[in-house]
Amino acid sequence: MSERKANICGLATIVIWFLTPLQLALVGKMPPFLIGAFSFLTAFALVLAWWVYKGEDLREKFDMPLPAYALGIYGIGIYNAIYIYALKTGPLLEVNLLNYLWPAFLIVFGSFLKKTRPDAPALGGIFLCFAGSYFVFESRGEISFSGSHAMLMLGVLCGVMWGSYSALLKYIRVGSDQIAVFFLLAGLLMLALHLVFEPTVWPSAPAGWIALVCYMLGRSAFPMWNYAMKHGQARLIGSLSYFIPFFSTLALAAAGFADFSSHNLFIGASLIIFGCLVINLKSLLESLPSLVRRMAV
Repeated sequence: MSERKANICGLATIVIWFLTPLQLALVGKMPPFLIGAFSFLTAFALVLAWWVYKGEDLREKFDMPLPAYALGIYGIGIYNAIYIYALKTGPLLEVNLLNYLWPAFLIVFGSFLKKTRPDAPALGGIFLCFAGSYFVFESRGEISFSGSHAMLMLGVLCGVMWGSYSALLKYIRVGSDQIAVFFLLAGLLMLALHLVFEPTVWPSAPAGWIALVCYMLGRSAFPMWNYAMKHGQARLIGSLSYFIPFFSTLALAAAGFADFSSHNLFIGASLIIFGCLVINLKSLLESLPSLVRRMAV
């Protein structure tokens, strides 16, 4: 029962993550750091209320080694600040696609940490992802380090950060519910950035508020993912997560936020999405029989 619950948490996390860019787009003109501050601080307040209700020892929740705090601030605080800012400020579809270079960087960092060499499908997938990123940059005109290309560079940075965070996470022990502590730190970081750099603008329509609340509730994906990886079929869930770029792009296109009039952008998106699947081809083929058997039961 515990494994089944963990698998459900993993699948729910995948759905939450591929809908995240669409939710941020639907929030409207609310500034990015305010979105992050509101979402993470509110999410932490809800978890804190639950801890108090359950009579949990709050000191234990904050009792983590310094490397865990450093990784949490890096992977949840700084990453999300850059990710939300880049999505809300730069070209939505392009930034989102470049963020999904993280599977390629995960393989690179993971191989470096384990001192192993990626297999042939992984190397092929990495090449496809990086080739796709070139076409995404080309879709915005002659490549430079200013204007929209600067925002695209932030998208690549997000891919680097999430890939390295994911590779390092297995080496540092953090309880699933302790990740909520990083919500507090991330929220405070983005609140400070908001107060210094942004005007306060709240959603002007009910749809914006609904999208904001959905995004806030989606912060539950971080502890759910941790729980799924520890107690569920990690290989199966991890394999399915590589479909996130495809479904995320599909969701944006269905909502009218994806314009593929540029041939370079279409080629780039196709290469990145296909590359993410090729990277994971071996694990996916090994996991599919298990998935089919469980669906047949």
